[in-house]
Order: sequence, then structure tokens, then C-alpha cells
Amino acid sequence: MLKKSVHTQPKLIIVLLGVLFLLAGLFLFAGQTAAAQEGEEPDPEPAVAPVTNSLHPTFPLLDEDGNHVLETGKPVSTMQTCSGCHDAEFIAGHSFHADVGVSNMTEPGQTGNGRAWDTSLGLFGKWNPITYRYLSPEGDEVTDLTTPEWLKIFGVRHVGGGPAEYGRDGQPLTDLTPSVDSVETSIVDPATGERIPWDWSESGTVEMNCFLCHLPDPDNEARKTAIHEGNFQWANTATLAATGIVTQTTGGDWQWNEAAFDEDGNLTKGAISIQDPNNDNCGLCHGLVHVDAQTPMVLNECTPEQWSTITTGQIMSPQKISESGINLANKEELRRSWDIHTERVVQCTDCHYSLNNPVYYQELTESRPEHLQFDPRRIELGEYLYRPLHEFAKGQSAQGALAPGLDNTIRTCESCHEAATTHEWLPYTERHMTTLACESCHVPQMYA
Repeated sequence: MLKKSVHTQPKLIIVLLGVLFLLAGLFLFAGQTAAAQEGEEPDPEPAVAPVTNSLHPTFPLLDEDGNHVLETGKPVSTMQTCSGCHDAEFIAGHSFHADVGVSNMTEPGQTGNGRAWDTSLGLFGKWNPITYRYLSPEGDEVTDLTTPEWLKIFGVRHVGGGPAEYGRDGQPLTDLTPSVDSVETSIVDPATGERIPWDWSESGTVEMNCFLCHLPDPDNEARKTAIHEGNFQWANTATLAATGIVTQTTGGDWQWNEAAFDEDGNLTKGAISIQDPNNDNCGLCHGLVHVDAQTPMVLNECTPEQWSTITTGQIMSPQKISESGINLANKEELRRSWDIHTERVVQCTDCHYSLNNPVYYQELTESRPEHLQFDPRRIELGEYLYRPLHEFAKGQSAQGALAPGLDNTIRTCESCHEAATTHEWLPYTERHMTTLACESCHVPQMYA
């Protein structure tokens, strides 16, 4: 029998942890250097090594009822598990990655984007001609994608929560009665083309998957398999498969490893490592990430998870294009890196940061009083760790119309770089800067 574990975190401890995280991050960052690619001996370590910290306290894994998974054998609940120290419901409810449009669904054609068939501006409701699948609204004569099938297909690029947990009216999916009369409680039988009932209480749902972004080695293949099979309730558990905390039997069931927990029910030290998301985590859904500058990079698949790469040619890698393994015309002349910021050890989250992160927070010009150039007030680190806003700084793109209220919250080129001092050679400098985007000259082409 496990000892009763008191899973609480006083504010003082959270503050101290925040300070330690900050100091550790500064120390590790100061020690990082970009790997040499020419004229030097190869560095055996990756050019951009994931930073894994061990400052996160140990914790138990709880199921949806708040009971220990060793006692019940049920799937882990990230909402219950992480709520011991963080406001998990707040996090899941303030994330456009989780929401993907479900909270702002409309009748077809009423999204404001001029498309008569869209029901939202996000992945859940916006039709894409490349994937060519349509999320059917209620009442359509022909049904393409119902909610369960959308999750089976597109859930591999969705962090969970949002439409993976709640219906279009905000009701928990597990409270819905299986019925062919609703696109939320049925799925199209591929053999007959007719809708058959879908029981959410049997398949379960997918909570926001904290492990996917905050583990250095999430088992994304196991997670994707569970989602494709419609075994939604075990998808987040499957993400832990690479840690050895849980294993899958020959029959397909998942079994928790008792040796991974101490007598208090907490995970043993070293059983799991919690970290800030790194580029590899982002790449699980967004595109190809290659961090080893010494191993020639290759493109060996074209899968939905590499969406940004297959639709724009973007690759996040410090490697020089000329030294990659990709077949390109005149490649030997392409001596710049695939991504200059990755080469300079800038992580995705350094630009796409949490909007209430006290390290990066800056008030928008529109809301800042005219007399105030800088506001030094910040939330406490403890408050941030308890409620880190998972609305991330973003730009503006025709491809990404979701969360328009957060458009252009990301820092621009000009907010980090002083263009005037480096472009003195350019005639009519100011006119160039006001007419042309920096990318026009500095990112003229994507090569993937």
C-alpha cells in the first residue's frame, strides 16, 4: 500500500524553484557554444543539445479521479497530476494550441474569413485543401469528418484538450450519449459509408499533454499509435513509454512499472526529467528539427507532423546547407545554415515565449500609457510557475489565422537587431527599411 502523499507546493518553494530555474538557465546558456562546421575537429556533442534540468520536484502520477495509477492501473491524467503544483485547468483553458478553434466555432461561412464552408479559424473547423478533409457541421447531407475521426487523423498534431475533451457546446465529450444523430458521437464506417455510434466513455478523451512538450524524450510514435487506434485515454500515458515508467504488453495493454515509484508514490529521482520545451519538442508537430550539425541532415519522409517543412520548406537546423545530405542544385555554393537563429543557439521558445513570462513580458504599445516608456512591474516567479500562460508570442500569417488577438506579439527583427548601424552601405536606407521586409533579402528562399 502506498503511503498517503501530500501533493502541495507552498508559494515560497515555487518562488525558490523559479529562481533556481532562472539561474540554471543562465548558467547553461552561458556555457553553450555553436558547433564549428568548417576547419575544426568535429564536436562529438550535438551543436544544440537539449537542456535537461533536474530541479523539478518528484511527483506522483494520478488518474482522472485523483487516485494513484499504481493502485488503479488507469491512464495517467495530466490535469490531475500537474494540478498539484500548477493551475492545469487555467493552462489548458488559455492555450490556442489546445483550443485550435473550438471555442469560437460558428455556423459555416460566418468566421469572417470569406470562406463559406469554414466553421472556425483553427485546425478544428478550417478546411485545408492539402489534407482535403472537412470537419462536418451538424445537419450536413454528406458527412466527411466527425469529431472522433478528426481526432484520430489530426490528433497527432494536436496537444490535447480543447476539442479532444469537450464538445462544440463546451460539454465534456464523455458526458455525451453515443448516437448516429450527432457528428460528435458517431464515426463513419469505412465499409458502409454510414455513421455508427462512438462511445467516448469507452475510448476516453485526450487531456492537454504536458509530457509532449516538457519531456526531453517523449515517445511520440507510441502516442500517435494510440490516437490513430482511437485509444484516446491512453495517448498521454503512451507518451511516457520511452521513460520505462510504463510498458505495453503483448496484448496491447499498458502496465505501470512499480520500480519507477518510491514508497511515497512519487516517481523516483531520475525516472523522469521535466524541462522547458526545446526545438525537438516543437518539431513533433511543426516541422523538421535537426540539431546535430555534424551528421548530414536528410529528408526521408513527408508526414503531417512536418507541416511547416512540407508546406514552406522551413527547417530548423544549425547545419550549413552545403554540408547536409539533401540533394539540391549547386548545393556546394549554399554555405549558409538552414536557420541562422538555430545556429546561434536561439530556441523556438526564445521568440515564441509565454506572454506572461516575467523575463520576456512587455506591454503592448496600444495599452501602455503614453507617458510610460518602460513598466518595471512583473508578476512573481512563483505566480508565473503556478499559472504560466500558454498563449505564446506569435506573428501574423495567412496560414495561421487562429487567435488573431495575439497577432504580432512576437518580437520583430527590428526589436532585436539594429538595422541602421549595419546597413550604412545601403543607399536610401530608411526608404528600403520602410518598403521592404527584412526577409526579402535575408530569407529570399526556402530550400527544403
